[in-house]
Amino acid sequence: MQTVQDTNLQAQQDSMILSVIEQMYEQMINLVNNWEKANKEQNNETITAKLERYKERVKTFKQRLNTDLSCHEKMIDSHMNDMIREKLALKEQVDSLEQNLSKQIKEKESLFKTFVVMPVIDDEEALILEEESRFKMSEKAKDSEVIAKKISHKPIDYEKLNRLTEDFGKRFSPQQELSAE
Repeated sequence: MQTVQDTNLQAQQDSMILSVIEQMYEQMINLVNNWEKANKEQNNETITAKLERYKERVKTFKQRLNTDLSCHEKMIDSHMNDMIREKLALKEQVDSLEQNLSKQIKEKESLFKTFVVMPVIDDEEALILEEESRFKMSEKAKDSEVIAKKISHKPIDYEKLNRLTEDFGKRFSPQQELSAE
């Protein structure tokens, strides 16, 4: 963007210089014509030679200015082409990323449909139920029939259970995916 502004500024400056040169050229011609009229009999050949030299200088300067403008235009075109190529490359990258993201979202949605994860609710009601469960288990642990049958009544670690469920979902393919293959 800065390069385009710089070249626009240079083009404006070049245009102003060209305008000033044209005005100087016209003024010079007017001065020379007026001076020629006043001193027509004197040095007519010298004045004509000077005028021709001035005309040649102005012509040379105009040619140089046009050459510079042409170079600036080519540079602007080159920069614009580079920017267009970069934009197209970035668009391709964005499109590719969108496709990958879409595939990943579809895969995750498929996994969510296949596996149901039981969330652990850590609110007051869940804590009360957990406490009641622990109390019942400790009572059963004291029961002689249960001790005779050797039944284990350890409290359930819900965080560990959730981690195992998530890990299971990552390591094993659902039955639906296996049958599709």
